[in-house]
Amino acid sequence: MIRLNNIKIRENISDIEVFKRAIEKNKIKQEEVEEWHIYKKSIDARKKDDIFLNYAIDIQLNEKKRENKFTQVKEEKWPQIEVKRNSKYRPVIIGMGPAGLFAGLLLVDNGIKPIVLERGKSVEERIKDVNEAYRILSNPTTKRKYDRTWNYNIGYKKRKSKQRTSGEVASEFFGMFFGNSNIKEEIAQSKLPPVKGENIETEINITIEDGFYGAEKKIVLNDLEGKPRAITLKVPEGIQNGEKIRLIGQGRQGKNGGKNGDLYIKINIENGKKYKLEGYDLYTTIPISPWEAALGTKAKINSIDDSKTAVLIPSGIQSGEVITIPEKGYKMQNGNRGNLIAQIKIVVPEKLTNEEKEMFKKLKEISKFNPRRV
Repeated sequence: MIRLNNIKIRENISDIEVFKRAIEKNKIKQEEVEEWHIYKKSIDARKKDDIFLNYAIDIQLNEKKRENKFTQVKEEKWPQIEVKRNSKYRPVIIGMGPAGLFAGLLLVDNGIKPIVLERGKSVEERIKDVNEAYRILSNPTTKRKYDRTWNYNIGYKKRKSKQRTSGEVASEFFGMFFGNSNIKEEIAQSKLPPVKGENIETEINITIEDGFYGAEKKIVLNDLEGKPRAITLKVPEGIQNGEKIRLIGQGRQGKNGGKNGDLYIKINIENGKKYKLEGYDLYTTIPISPWEAALGTKAKINSIDDSKTAVLIPSGIQSGEVITIPEKGYKMQNGNRGNLIAQIKIVVPEKLTNEEKEMFKKLKEISKFNPRRV
């Protein structure tokens, strides 16, 4: 039996789909699996903007040699604890942490009713203490003072007293976090290092014309408190689809005097009715009549910059063929331009005059052309 760990799932899918992704990730074929089951399913919510499910799946392969390449599942043997009641008094458990609750459960399972006492602080006060501890220990300057203070063998360097006992050290340790020590004030006065704010990434959609000429766009972002913040974005002419614009200092606010983060905006260029963009080339359509396709003609094609280019359409041209007009396409940031590629579309009139009908009938009689002939 092997265990496939760290299977991250960010959407709502069935267990069988999770299994398929797990074996695909580890290059295991489905026919190699004899049996499987989900060993663990947990939620990883350490990052607000990236919450996902984390799976561990146990799998039995039909080839033992293959299992040697993966993490083996070890049989879990829990210690058997025998509880004997040898007193007329109910046992007392001090503390309702994981160990205290487990001890209470063990006693109840054996028919003994314990008394469980919780003597700690409230949850709100404990959260404040933990945050204070994190602030001190995550900062190199304050952590050095903390390490210097709580060295068992040396003692606090600023004191010339004798080496302290473990009880004295523990007393000062708790005093530091619960308000009974001058060390807390000393560390609190230390200057925290500046921390740069987080970067923000977002994206906007623009038209091909906006990208060609350049444009100003307004973006509304919400800060951490949900308050809207408007930003004016100048889109440079010739920007490419998928390109990112960086706005320095427009991200999250820095801490302890640190710089603000940056804002990265991804540009998505949407195709329009007239033009489609591929790289720096613009694609458009030229509608022509059947007789223009048969005899050839001259036509004027509109470019994105409103200029018109005369092109010669050769006789016998077919629908779908293209005519390329150099340097009339999308603008590059160096000033050059791509090509304008016009695709031929033969359009048949929906209504004909009597005279036109007679001419088509006459053409049908005299023409030997048959497009269905192989």
